[in-house]
Amino acid sequence: EPQDARGAAVGRLLGYCLGSAYRAHRLTHPRRRALEPEHLSAYAAEFGDAREATAWLGAERANLMAAARTAAAEEPEH
Repeated sequence: EPQDARGAAVGRLLGYCLGSAYRAHRLTHPRRRALEPEHLSAYAAEFGDAREATAWLGAERANLMAAARTAAAEEPEH
C-alpha cells in the first residue's frame, strides 16, 4: 500500500479514536475539563449516556492504547 494512502488511513483511524474518546470522556467525566480535538472526526462515535460511553471505553481500551502508540510513532501531529 502506498505510504500516502497508509498515512491517510492512519490519520482517519486516529481521528475516529480521538473524537470518540473525547465524546466518551465528556459524558463519563462531565466536570473535568478536556481539550477538544482541533478537528473532530465526522465519524467519531456518539453515545446516548455515560453508561454507553463507559461500555465503549471498556470494549475499546486495547484499541485506544494501540492507536495512541501508533500516533506517537507515526503521526506526531496527533
